[in-house]
Amino acid sequence: MQSNTYNLQSRVQSLEWTQSDIFSKTRTIESQFDETLLHIVGRIATLENTQSGMNGSAHKPQAEIATVEQKVAATQSNTHNLQSRFQSKGGNANGFQIKNNNHRVTSRYDTRTDIPAPTKHRYVWGFISVFIKFVTERRI
Repeated sequence: MQSNTYNLQSRVQSLEWTQSDIFSKTRTIESQFDETLLHIVGRIATLENTQSGMNGSAHKPQAEIATVEQKVAATQSNTHNLQSRFQSKGGNANGFQIKNNNHRVTSRYDTRTDIPAPTKHRYVWGFISVFIKFVTERRI
C-alpha cells in the first residue's frame, strides 16, 4: 500500500508540474497574443492615417489646377487689357519701344489699311507676345 501511495503521490506531483508548465506556457501565449494585438492595432492606425493623408493629397492637385486656372485667367485678362490699351493708343504709331535696364525691345507693326485684318492681328499679337515675354523674363 505504501508503494501505491508513493506511486500516486509521484503521479500527482508530476501532474502538478505539468499543470504549472501548461499555465506558464498559456501565460506566454497570452502575452504574445496581447503584443501581437497591440502591434496590429498600431498598424491599423498607421494605415488609417496614411489613407487619410492620401485622401488629403488627392485634393492637392485639384487645388493646384484651380490656382493655375486662376493664373491663366489673370494672364488672359492682362493680355486683353494690354491689347485694349494698345488699340486705344490709336493703333497708328510707327512702333512701340520699352526701355528697361539699358535693354530695348522694339517691335514694328504695319497699320496700312490694305493689309487684311487677320494679318494685322498677327502683327499685334506678335508684338504683345514679345512684350509679355520680355516683361516676364525681366521679373525673374
